[in-house]
Formats: sequence, C-alpha cells, structure tokens
Amino acid sequence: MSSHGSRHGSAQGRSSSRGPGGSSHSRQGSRSSRHGSQYGSQPGTPRPAQAAAAMGQPPFGADPARDPQRLKHEAESEFKKRYANIDLPPEAYAKTALDTPFARRPALNSSGKAVKIEVNQFAVASMGSGAEVHQYDLTLFPEPSKLTFFNMIWKTDTVQKKLHEGNMKRTWIHDGRRLAWSMNKLPGQMEIVVDMDKEKGQRARPGRSNTFTLYIRPATTIRMNILEGYLTGKVAWDASLLECMNLLDHLLRMGPAQRGLLKIRRNFYDPNASTFKFDDMVVGKKGIYAAFTMNGAFGQVPGGRRLMGLAINVDVANTTFWDSTRLLYMMRHVAVAKGPKFLRDKPLEQFHGYWRPVKVMKNGEPHLEPSEHFRQLRILHRVEFSLSHRNNERHKVYKISKFEFDTAYGEVGATANQVTFNYNGKVISIREYFLEKYNTTLDYPNWPVVVTSKQGIFPVEVCHIAPDQRYTFKLTPDQTSKMITFAVTKPPARRNDIMRNVSLLNWGNDRFLKDFGICINSSMTMTEAKLLQNPKIQFGGAIHDPGTSGRWDLRSKKFLTPNSLELSNWAVVSVANIGKDHLTKFYAMFKSIYRGHGGRIKQDPLVKAYNPRLRVEDIIPQIMSDVKTAYGGAYPQLIMIAVPDQLQERYERIKQEFDCTFAVLTQVLLSKNVVACKGQYISNVCMKVNAKLGGATTRVFSQSGTFKVPTLMMGIDVSHPSPGSLYGSSIAAMAMSVDRDATRYVAQCQTNGTRVELLSPNVIREHLYPMIGNWVKAMGGTVPMHIYYLRDGVAHSQFSQLIDTEIKELKSLLEPYCNPMPKFTVVVAQKRHHIRFFPRQNDKVAGDRNGNALPGTLVEKDVTHPFHYDFYLSSHSAIQGTARPTHYHVILDEAGVSVNELHRLLYQQCYQYVRSTTPVSIHPAIYYAHLAGKRGVMHEDINLAKKHKSSEEKFYDEMVKTLKKDEDYYVRKATELTTPSLRPIGSASTPEYAKTFFKGSMWFV
Repeated sequence: MSSHGSRHGSAQGRSSSRGPGGSSHSRQGSRSSRHGSQYGSQPGTPRPAQAAAAMGQPPFGADPARDPQRLKHEAESEFKKRYANIDLPPEAYAKTALDTPFARRPALNSSGKAVKIEVNQFAVASMGSGAEVHQYDLTLFPEPSKLTFFNMIWKTDTVQKKLHEGNMKRTWIHDGRRLAWSMNKLPGQMEIVVDMDKEKGQRARPGRSNTFTLYIRPATTIRMNILEGYLTGKVAWDASLLECMNLLDHLLRMGPAQRGLLKIRRNFYDPNASTFKFDDMVVGKKGIYAAFTMNGAFGQVPGGRRLMGLAINVDVANTTFWDSTRLLYMMRHVAVAKGPKFLRDKPLEQFHGYWRPVKVMKNGEPHLEPSEHFRQLRILHRVEFSLSHRNNERHKVYKISKFEFDTAYGEVGATANQVTFNYNGKVISIREYFLEKYNTTLDYPNWPVVVTSKQGIFPVEVCHIAPDQRYTFKLTPDQTSKMITFAVTKPPARRNDIMRNVSLLNWGNDRFLKDFGICINSSMTMTEAKLLQNPKIQFGGAIHDPGTSGRWDLRSKKFLTPNSLELSNWAVVSVANIGKDHLTKFYAMFKSIYRGHGGRIKQDPLVKAYNPRLRVEDIIPQIMSDVKTAYGGAYPQLIMIAVPDQLQERYERIKQEFDCTFAVLTQVLLSKNVVACKGQYISNVCMKVNAKLGGATTRVFSQSGTFKVPTLMMGIDVSHPSPGSLYGSSIAAMAMSVDRDATRYVAQCQTNGTRVELLSPNVIREHLYPMIGNWVKAMGGTVPMHIYYLRDGVAHSQFSQLIDTEIKELKSLLEPYCNPMPKFTVVVAQKRHHIRFFPRQNDKVAGDRNGNALPGTLVEKDVTHPFHYDFYLSSHSAIQGTARPTHYHVILDEAGVSVNELHRLLYQQCYQYVRSTTPVSIHPAIYYAHLAGKRGVMHEDINLAKKHKSSEEKFYDEMVKTLKKDEDYYVRKATELTTPSLRPIGSASTPEYAKTFFKGSMWFV
C-alpha cells in the first residue's frame, strides 16, 4: 500500500497514489516473492493427516525447542480441519488401539412393538470390485502463501491435459490442497510446469516470474475392502481406514461441486435457490447436508458379496448468508442496530454523520477517534463485493480490508469528497474522479470509502455484496426468531425437501462415483424400529396413562409430593406497570389452583407494586426489607416478581441478586400473563414453585420400584460463551438425583476455564464429589452401588478422554470411602446430528397427526454403528417441525444393564421432568444440568450493565471482538489463563439455613 501524499487543503483532504480500484495492485501478483511460508516448501514432507501426527506427535522437521503443547494443538487442529466432514468413530481419536475399550452393543431390544419407519439415510449398494485407489501427495515450487493456490494450479489446462495423457483414462479427485486420488497409477513422480501468465492470457511482468512446478508423488495405495473388515469387527481402526473415509468424502463432493453447487463443509447450496430475507444484512438459504456414515445396514454387491455398514446421511441445511445487497444498506442496518428503531425510515443521505470521527480529550488535548458506529463497521471486514460502475468488471470480486480512517482528514472523515489522489498529473477527489472518468455523480460522497485487500479504494455506494457468503456471526434475537420461522418444517415437507436434495445430488449420473465403482441407493432406508411401552405416571393419589400421545394435563390432579417448605413469608410483587389489584387477583387464583394441586400455603403473601421507573437493582433491596418487615423479621422464602417484558439484562439482574446476594428463591412472571390470569399458565407456575420448594410433580408408576439397587442419576453439561463473546467462561453444570426414584434433583455450577469441554479436576473434587456425599446423607447413609453418568455435549473425539479424566478422577475420590466401588454406566447424549425419523404416510401405528414418530420410538440398527453401543430415541412429542431424536452412546457399562432396562429407564424417566406436562426429548438429568448451566452464567461476577449495553448492541460488539481473536487466542486462554469462580450462593449476612435450603432446592427450574 502506497503512502499518502501531502495534504492539499482541508476541502481536498489527503492525496494518495492509490486511485479507486488500486490499478497498480489489482492483478494477481507473482507468488514467487512469498517463498518459505508457514506451510514449508520441502518436497516429501509427510502428510499431516497421519493418525500418529494427528494425535499430538510433532510433525516432520519440527523444532524440538518449540512448545510441545503448541505442537500438539497444531497437529490436532490440522487433523480436525482435514477430516471435519467425516463422521469418525471414537477409536479414531484414541491415543492407542488399547486406550479405553468402548462398550459394544450386547444385544438388540426385545421389548416394545415393532414398527417400520424411514430414516434419511441412503445405503451404499456397491463399492466396485475391490480395485486399488492410489493416493498422491502434491507440492508446489515455489511454495505459495495460501493453500488455496493449489486448487488454482490443479484446475489449469496444462495440469488437466497432462493428467489425462496416454493410458491415464480414469478420473482424478483433488482435495483442493495437497492430496489427490485416482485409479490411474503413476510409475513415479510427475512434474508439471505451469506458467500462470499464459494460463490467464496475460503478458509476463518484467523481472517477475509467475511459473510454478507441481510435483505429484505416489503416497499410498488405498484398498477399500479394508472398510468391510472394520465394519464387521475383524480389523482394528488405523490410519488406512482414515484414508478410506477421506477419499469417500471427497468423492461424494467432487461431482456436485463441478456441477456448480456451492460447497461449504458438509453442505451444498444451489446458487439459484431462493432466499428468506431476515433484514438488510442477513438472509436464510436452504441447502443440502450430505455425509458418509458407518452403520449396520447391508447392501448387496454384484457377484453376491455383501458389504456392511456404509450409507449417506442427507438432510436439509438451513444456513445464514450475507444478503446480496448494496453495501450502503448493510451500513445503515449497523447504524440502526446501534440506535433507535425510527432510524430505519431515515433517508440514506442523512446517515453520513454516524461515520464521522468524534473528538475526545486525552491528556488535556483534543483527539479524533472513530465513532462507535464507525467501529461497528468492522463486522463487514473480509466481506466480498463487486462493483456496479464498471460494466466489464461486474463479475470481479473484491474483499473489504477496512473502511478508511485517518485523523488527517479532520472531523469530516475519509469520504469520497475528502480522499484525493494523483490522476493524470493532478490531484482530484474520488468524487471528482468518478465524475470525470465515468460521468457518474456520487449520491453519497460524504460516506466512508472502502479499502480492499488489494489496496484499491472505492466509494461504498458502488459496492454490491457478492452472493453466497456465509454469515458466521451470532444472530440477534430478531434474526433468531426469523431463523426459526424459516427452518421449521413438518415431517412430510422435510421429507420432500430431502428427496429433492437427493435428486439434485444426482448420484446415478455422477461420473466420479461411477468411475470409482460406487453405487448409492436413491431411496430412504426403511428400518424396523421399536415403539417402547409408554409408562403410567403417578400423581398424588392418582395414576394416569397418557398413552402414545405424549401429553397430559393437570386438571383435578395433585402433585406427587407437595412443597416441603410451607409458604409462610413470601411476596407477589411487580416492577412493571400493573397495579396491586392485578397482583391480588393473580395471587387469589394462584392460591386456589396451587392448593388444588396439593400445595401448602400457611399465610398470604405481601402484595405490592413498585415504581416501574426505578432500576430493578434499586428495587430488590427494598423488596427484601419490605418482606422482612411484613413477617416480623422472618427471612423471605420466595419472591414472585412480575416484569414488563423479556429483557435479558433485567432477568439476569433479578436472578443474580436474589440467588447470590440473598439466597432467596424467585419466580419471574410476565406482567401480561399476570393480567390475563389464565388457569393453564398458573398451573405451569405452580409446577415450578412446587419443585423449588421441595416438591415433585410426577413419577413413573412402578409397583417394584424404579431401581433394584441404590442408584444415583447424574447429568453433566458444559456450556460455552458464543464465539467472540466479550464476557463469560465455560460453565460446568452438574445435576444429581436426591431421592430413590430420581424425581428430584439438585445442581451446582462452576467456571471451567474457557472453551474447555471436559470437567477440570478442581470442579470434580470441589463440587461433583461433595454432591455425592450429600446424596449419601439424603439416603440415610446408603452408599450408591450404581451411578448413571449422563453426559451432554461431548464429541466422538472426546469419548476416550471423558473416561480417562472425568470418570477416573471421580473413581479415585470415591475409592477410599466406597467398598465396593459403585459401578458406572456412562452414556453420552447428542442432539447435534442430522438423523430424522419419517413414519410411512398415514401410518397411525408409528406416527402422530403431524407425521412425527410417536414418543418412545427406538432405532438401534441400520443408522447406528455396526458394533458400538449406540441408539436413537425419540422420547417427546414435537410441538412444531420435525422431531429430532436423541443419539445416545453407551461408552462404558460396568453394571451390565440389560438393553431393555437401559432403554426403558432413559425413555420413561423423561416423563418425570418437573415443569412440563409432556415427556422431554432428553433425559431430565441432562436437561436440568443444561438449565443450571444457563443460570450459572448469571452468577458470573461481571458488570451486568456493561454486559448488556443494549439488547442488540451486545451482538455487534461480540462480532467485532470475534475478528480480533484467532484460534491461538482460545488455546492460550483455555490452557494458560484462569477464570474467576462464580459468585457464591448467599452473602455473609444470609442465614445459613437459607443458603442450605436454596442449594438443596431445584432453584434452576
């Protein structure tokens, strides 16, 4: 980038040798000047994909003095990037073949009713005759600065012609970087010299070479029949299987990509598909998810040989993209998000003031700094655009490097009026240049100008955002609401979309699949599922059978157990604009309904409406004081508080103060629901209040009891702040049953580093282990003989670490006190997958009226691993859209629980969730841990006012922060920095009995 010239008066601003478009920098420069990049340039460098290197061993040529942790991170990062599109089994990530033997499926479920359902998986019918596939390593000299340049070289006419000379008639597959595959066998190394100037039809620049040599070296031979050995349990997992799956993944994507579908990881998008507009910045687009999976399905191979366990999972991908609109509109949207909503109707020409520099005082002297609105424009950095003023360049794409800012331009800022440059021997502004060169009068010459990655400068009004650029930032609440509306579809519509996607992938005419002998069935897999028997649920003195509907109501039903803490000193208050009469009416109905459900109320609450104009943090101490005064100094048990809206900052303030300062239970109510005063809403409130005060809603009815031995149910979840978040740590949440039937739970939370998924030893020792001690006390001194360890959020790559860290640490703590050691059953639950169930049309035996599978639908073959102990269970009735089953993985089962019993337990206990009248989609222990983790975020010792500067401003701050943080930042923060603990429950002035009761309650529901 050239330096600026001298100033030519305040009206002209600064002059620059860069003109609009940066003509001297707009061409692809020679890459010969950028040798020796971080990728290395030595021929024959071992592939970073090797499993040993990927598991943390230093790569070839590594400096021993470098930090081993960093070497391990780099190797694992490269492994994840290369194989991100492949569903690998857990043993692919284990350090050694003997490291943690994962549980194998002991048998199939023999209970329940057999039903037929379709799953969105398409079996591989054949994989050729076992011919060998040759894998090749690619290197370039000179070494390019970007790996993407390999793809550019590979696609040149010179390379493609050379690859198909002589007897090399088979197709080639390229991963876009350093690997290629073909049935063609090269006798040795092939060298291809490529002159990029000739390829582009341009003249070579004097003194600069644009010639590269591509080296194609034989690396290994892939024998696909080794997959069959693994899938039948005869061959252990090794790097050769990784190479097989990597080839299949690229083979699946090669054809659609060449046919013009946009490829983003596992997804494809039709560039011509319609979009759903969220606002002036973001649109939604439906695409195709497609990925190979290993499973227990059988396909018939010509010749009679049977191949086990390969299929393609196809689903609908709902993704957000930058809107292909004028850059002006996006800049306006950012300004609107930072200010009042009425700005949306403001004319564009009136927005330029938001981008102007602001004057601040530093050391007693005035300085110019970018305005807050101008800073927010950084979220648009790296977005690509095309130009509207050059007809011959409408398809050329530029990338935003920044929006020009320099204090030398004064208080007006770097605008098309101010930025000047030398043109034909004179200094002119960008506005004057466009008038003279293109006979174009700029409509918004006072707006900022864009600097591109090639150092060209353009006024923003000629920039049009290029299509099909993925939007990766966190969505605002309004965008999230629109995304849900866009994405939700009922099962018949989703099935039709999936079959449309399969037609678009066009496997039958894919020349690459044909050449490698792969044939894929274009019909969904029909599998035999089991419909587990729904439980009867027990209320106080009554038993109810919900049948297969998955729904019931609370009318005329008493809770299983009423509140153990009788309500005597409590309050119903408002910080919204509603009067005491509404509160009184609400309480009267609440008292009637709660007592009807068996609730115990000793005396009426304090009812009071507070001034809604006051800050809630100022009202809370007054509420506490008023309740104590009203009940003769007695400490409050419960505060029901009506709020005007769902503003997150207010809600967090209420929960943080009452939880951490006072250790008082709260129930937040929306004022509109208080005014409406409807019975169903109040019954739902009663369920939460009853659970918080020591009661339980229902339990699964069983004459023989839920468990045969003392059993503890434990749910663990670790939640993380959104990428780029300005605030927050990873929060470890632990929920544990506290009664014999696992109807009630307690929970604790603590920070767990930053982006660390596995529980730290400190969290296990200081929180999880003492919770087991509390369980023993609650059970009258009985030690657990069986512990169900239900874990959420753990990927396949961490199954081994989960057992070797969390379970091992917990066992070491229990060993001195437990004889015998409790037997562990470790189950990982996953919701982030693309398997869906589709009952046959009008099948009333397997499907509900919306077309979803009935609650209790179990699938344990065809879409599951051939021998690992995993299954899909749909335990809930979806309110809208297509139900997503939970994928359970049993990775350790020391107790040898029967298959039927495990399935029954995980399904039926979903009916014991305390705050709903439906079974939930995942086991309640995990659900409660998730809820506790969300509340734990509110216990962070941070400035809530700063965290919530405005409802939408926060999201844009996070976006900007994201751009400053690379992967190394997260590695450093996770491994080197400590995160502060959460605020404790209660303060020094809180009575100990109040703290004890709060911690032993279901405060998180």
